[in-house]
Amino acid sequence: MIKDFSATLTHKQHLAGEVWGFTFTLKDSEELDFQAGQYVLLKINENFRQYSFSSSPLQKNAFDLIVEYFPGGLASTYLDALEVGQDAHFKGPAGVFTLQETAIDKVYLATGTGIAPVKAMIETQLTVQKDTKAHLFFGLKSKADMYLVEEIEALCKAHPERFTYVFCLSREESEPQNNNTIHGHIQDALEPFWEKNQISSFEYYICGSKPVVEALKEHVFQKGAHPDKIFFERFTL
Repeated sequence: MIKDFSATLTHKQHLAGEVWGFTFTLKDSEELDFQAGQYVLLKINENFRQYSFSSSPLQKNAFDLIVEYFPGGLASTYLDALEVGQDAHFKGPAGVFTLQETAIDKVYLATGTGIAPVKAMIETQLTVQKDTKAHLFFGLKSKADMYLVEEIEALCKAHPERFTYVFCLSREESEPQNNNTIHGHIQDALEPFWEKNQISSFEYYICGSKPVVEALKEHVFQKGAHPDKIFFERFTL
């Protein structure tokens, strides 16, 4: 159910480059019910900006957002000035890009801040859908742009038989330091993965900018993924 609510900024963290993480805590032990993959609308005067929850819905009284700053942007200027202890106003939750309640293994394809809803989905899946596996392919430009590395590694250590991940760096020139990083795009990392796995046996969750989502959606479809098993989100606000 979509509603208007306020929450207090309780943590603000620089993640990488122009990307920041925010934690907002609801007031008076209030709880927020949402589904992994949904988003909230941040209200700035009479304007709204869309941000996906990056935390699991299993956490009821607080939520995390991942935000990329754009110089001069309305939301960027507002959030840059927002200090811990101050309140922000929201509308939500909203969105139909949600984790499916199925016993099917999942493949997640995310670029940039598109990792936000994907992170929420993976954390929820690994906790709730205990008989399924999750495979993450996270596209960024370079090592300097990498973030959530420790969190992703911790998930892998906690679920070594059920979770795998690859960082795909499209513009990095130095040599990869481990098997969880490649130089190239997500499509490049998918090829060796598909050599060992049946393409049509997975659900695919795709999130990022519109051109990236369209390209990845078409790629997995052409390779043999069932269209009913391809789910995606394109940021619009």
